[in-house]
Amino acid sequence: MKILSICIPTYNRIDELKKLLDSIEYEINCNKLESKVEICISDNGSTQRIEDMIKEKALNLNIKFNKNLENKGFDFNLEKTTQLATGKYIWFCGDDDEILPNSLNKILSIIKNEEAQIYILDGQVKYNNGIIRKFNALNAKDKKNYNTLKEKEFFEYIDDINNNLSFFCAFITSIIVERELYIKQKIPNSLKNSAYDHMYKLLKAIKNGCKIMYLSDEYYSVGITENDWNKEKGKHFWLDINSLYKFINNLYPESCCEIRQKIGQLLNRGSGKIGMTYNMAYAKKINKKNELLLMMKYFKMHSLKNYLLLIFFSNNLGVEILDKLKKLKKEKRGILQWIR
Repeated sequence: MKILSICIPTYNRIDELKKLLDSIEYEINCNKLESKVEICISDNGSTQRIEDMIKEKALNLNIKFNKNLENKGFDFNLEKTTQLATGKYIWFCGDDDEILPNSLNKILSIIKNEEAQIYILDGQVKYNNGIIRKFNALNAKDKKNYNTLKEKEFFEYIDDINNNLSFFCAFITSIIVERELYIKQKIPNSLKNSAYDHMYKLLKAIKNGCKIMYLSDEYYSVGITENDWNKEKGKHFWLDINSLYKFINNLYPESCCEIRQKIGQLLNRGSGKIGMTYNMAYAKKINKKNELLLMMKYFKMHSLKNYLLLIFFSNNLGVEILDKLKKLKKEKRGILQWIR
């Protein structure tokens, strides 16, 4: 049995996937990790000739491959990768990300010496202008443990997340999980296909009690690329809050107020004042304003500020004004830099 299965769901990203596999191949060859690592790829009905590229890469890498005849959705495809896996641990990996040098070696060493069931990995972000920044995912240095059997430590983990939901079991490349623990978690049919099935399973494991370890080193590089969820402001927030509303309602039917409040604080941190305005505008656009208000109340986000934002800014004119203000601010910053 392998120690680590790198699980990669892919769809029509042959160039990005090749870069990812190149980075894995370099890492495996440099550290002689062939016996410890396998790569599990599921292609979601791509029109590109991804399987030809994978056959070539499989000459030097231990690759297991599945191809769906049609696009079955992200959740189905991610699940397919876990069905291919045999490693003790699964590392989910986005097909447009890259593994940084020595990452696999460090991860395998940590897995050998620690006893966590879930690892949350930090990484770096590459912007279009060439700037590279560390994620700084959590307000924690080096390695930090959270035992979710102790409710206080789970709440501490949520409080430590800096500013968005990515590191609350959402962003797949940040997650390594014990394979048997993951496959043991089942999701109700009524909650499937939200694009966050994996989050539900991880939250279910956390509720039942497990050890999370945050690793603050940089293990991967991710680019800021446009996708179906982030190309329209407010859409991703709707995915986040709508999914979490259903998940927490299901996992905590006893109405645990504190966890709802903690998640609400996290959602607020990730949005900010301007971001929340766009979130309100998107909900109004898709005729979900009342549902959004219900969910915000559920997560203890029903502040006077948010209600005022909804009343005064959740319309096309408000969004246009915000866009113009942001553009002016950007132009002003550019002029000041030129003067200096």
